[in-house]
Amino acid sequence: MLATQISAAQQFQAQPPASLAAGTNNGAWIDIRPLEGQALLDILIGAVTGNVTVKLQDATDIAGTGAADVAGITTAALSAANTPTKVPFLPDSTRGFVRVVSTVVTGPCLVGVAILGHAKYS
Repeated sequence: MLATQISAAQQFQAQPPASLAAGTNNGAWIDIRPLEGQALLDILIGAVTGNVTVKLQDATDIAGTGAADVAGITTAALSAANTPTKVPFLPDSTRGFVRVVSTVVTGPCLVGVAILGHAKYS
């Protein structure tokens, strides 16, 4: 049963794996309205100088209108290389369109973020 649930998950590339410079690095806006239940931010950190904080923002449309941080969906400062971090969230607690924002202190930092979730209709 578990294998079936995992294979049914949809994956969205929220922030493609890249070496991010110090400062704020925004991912693309993603429409997560088709997801239900619990979703997951799957964060992979590679080589890191300093640290990075990853948060989720939501908006009312795919252009990012009214962008704001989603309460409680922010990591602590991540500084351990090659360490995955998972942050669960409820898609219904957002306004339907989200993006990942990675803030790097004393970069560079290798970061990649995916969103995993189940579609409402299959």
